[in-house]
Amino acid sequence: MTLKSGERPMLRLVLDEASGPAASSIQRALGLLLDELGMDVAFVGELDGGARVVTHAANAPGATPVPVGLSHPVQETLCHLFISGEVGPIVADTSGHRDLADHPHTTLFGVGAYAGVPLLVAGKVVGALCCAASATVRVLEERDIVTLQTVAEYVSELLRPTSPGTHLPARQDVQTTARDALERVAGAFADGPTLELLSRPLLEMLQEATGLDSTYLTTVDWAADEQRILYALNTATLQIPEGLAIEWSDTLCRRSLDEGRPCTTDVPAVWGDSEAAAALGITTYVSVPVLDPDSMVIGTLCGASGDMVDVDPRHLATMRMFAVLIGQQIAAQSSATAQERRAVELEARLTEVDDLALRDPLTGLLNRRGIERWLAAASASLRPGTEQLAVGFCDLDGFKHINDTLGHAVGDDTLRSFAEAVGTIGRGGDLHGRLGGDEFVVAAVLPSSAAALGVWTGRLRRAAQITVTGSTGLLKVGASVGVVAFARATTPGEALSAADAAMYQDKAGRRGTHLAEP
Repeated sequence: MTLKSGERPMLRLVLDEASGPAASSIQRALGLLLDELGMDVAFVGELDGGARVVTHAANAPGATPVPVGLSHPVQETLCHLFISGEVGPIVADTSGHRDLADHPHTTLFGVGAYAGVPLLVAGKVVGALCCAASATVRVLEERDIVTLQTVAEYVSELLRPTSPGTHLPARQDVQTTARDALERVAGAFADGPTLELLSRPLLEMLQEATGLDSTYLTTVDWAADEQRILYALNTATLQIPEGLAIEWSDTLCRRSLDEGRPCTTDVPAVWGDSEAAAALGITTYVSVPVLDPDSMVIGTLCGASGDMVDVDPRHLATMRMFAVLIGQQIAAQSSATAQERRAVELEARLTEVDDLALRDPLTGLLNRRGIERWLAAASASLRPGTEQLAVGFCDLDGFKHINDTLGHAVGDDTLRSFAEAVGTIGRGGDLHGRLGGDEFVVAAVLPSSAAALGVWTGRLRRAAQITVTGSTGLLKVGASVGVVAFARATTPGEALSAADAAMYQDKAGRRGTHLAEP
């Protein structure tokens, strides 16, 4: 469909009323588009070589924002399908769509509805204007397509090059800063993800982007009415000390939150009664909340300056995106701590399995009785919705041949070596057992995500390939592996039977580890 004169005068007039920088105008247009289509997020994805980079984004209240700077190979994106014309321009329900239902990004980002049109500058496709929602939306009409195309035409005009080969400087600066941010965060995470390794480079990037004297992260304890400075970066005379604890109910962050004022460029005029602001000499103040998975405020991401600083709205959007990342990291660390604690508790409840009656004398792993008791206890304590019970069944390939040709001593060494290899999988409280003969069982309580199950399964698969020494030299021994996952309580018999069936499917296919649904 193409736009016809007279179809879009009102919306175009509203868009043309906008004044100021192109970035602000694009942001306003995205907000209008969200209101009109009833979607959760809207964003501009520009093409850069073989990648699609998000350069502008807006989200409805409560929706998870799309980070500015997010980049994916263009061929892998949903945007590509709409740019090429294979799909589009609006899909109100992705679940039944032949091209979108099974697309990796539909599953990864939980997309229930999607809309997109190409952005054209001088007749060349430079990107796409896209919208998405986590749930299906109302039946969209022809006028919604017109709305989408009208906004796309408007955005394309703002992206028009100011001279051959160059785009608007503001847009380019945002894209470069966002890429640099992602690279630095990725580098910080190279040694292992922790809240501090994530937060400190984010504070540095916020300071560089905004020009504020200090940027810092706080935690909030509502019960104790306390706010504490967790990490801070101070670059001028204004000093926000780490570890400082103050009364939460009268902080600038609390006022900012209560009044819906994320940015204040004249604190003395707005909050002249704040003794803390006067003592520190704060003139400009910005603050966004850090939320937990239940949308409770658990901290704030802030910036302050002794001078009056004009903070770009795009930098506020970046702060909100950083706050989301920090909130997710806090939740992930809390979940990991809880998982470790539960593993220790589970091990403590099963200390009796150390009894020799529950152990295999050859390998030292749990025997059948110990395996069944572990599975019963783990299943009984499983928390549906947040945890899953992963059970792996391993059967050595060609073990009878090893026994028959190399002798039982080599066979026993093979079993002990295999037991040692699979015993390294997971945590101390996880299950490592030998059912009998050349059959082994490994199990663990994992977070309820496909990613967690995939990582665990990959480790088990790698561990199930060993090398032993026989009379004729080194011998490589593999195993057929079947893995099943249970999201709710089950019996040891059902768990072992399902994992055994998955293992035989793997043995028959000889294509590596087989994942089966119980």
